[in-house]
Amino acid sequence: MCTKFTAIVPPRNAATAVEPAQPDRTPAECARLRDGRDVRIRPSCSGDLDALRGFFAALSPETLRLRFLFPVREVGESTLREFTITDDRAHVALVAEPWNAAAGQVMNLIAEARYIRIGDSDSAELALVVADGWRRVGLGTLLMGALLRHARYAALRCLCGDALAENTAIQGLLRSFGARTRPHPGSNTVQLCVEVTRTGT
Repeated sequence: MCTKFTAIVPPRNAATAVEPAQPDRTPAECARLRDGRDVRIRPSCSGDLDALRGFFAALSPETLRLRFLFPVREVGESTLREFTITDDRAHVALVAEPWNAAAGQVMNLIAEARYIRIGDSDSAELALVVADGWRRVGLGTLLMGALLRHARYAALRCLCGDALAENTAIQGLLRSFGARTRPHPGSNTVQLCVEVTRTGT
């Protein structure tokens, strides 16, 4: 069930219009994307193992490469199980599903985003991937905004993630949230860091 319905996802550079989440575990929320499709965003849980396995298996080889920064034939079982172990503070994960409001039904996962706190620091590692066929309609913006709200309540200062230098889509998304970009010398990757306190989400 969804706690609220957003008529349309905010523009790509207007993520601050999304309402703040509560500090407790966030319930599912629904939104209509720019192309008119409805989605439900909710926290991931231990019961999502099969759904995550299916989600990553359905991604194209190119999308998997962009997500993990190197060619991946399939996501290993140990990694999938680690992805389901979240605590809503140090490891926060969100997933998105298509949403049929009339029937109250959901389908397979179409996106996932997470951050993992780096030790006892006030920074966390960020990762986000949207399924082929669901990009450039605002879904990544919704997920990123939700992650930043969680991060603020967890007293984190910044979220950082590595991306391939060629991955202009994720770089554009994070820069819309004010990300700073730093190249890794001698590598084909860059680091993008978003300051939690400056996003206004």
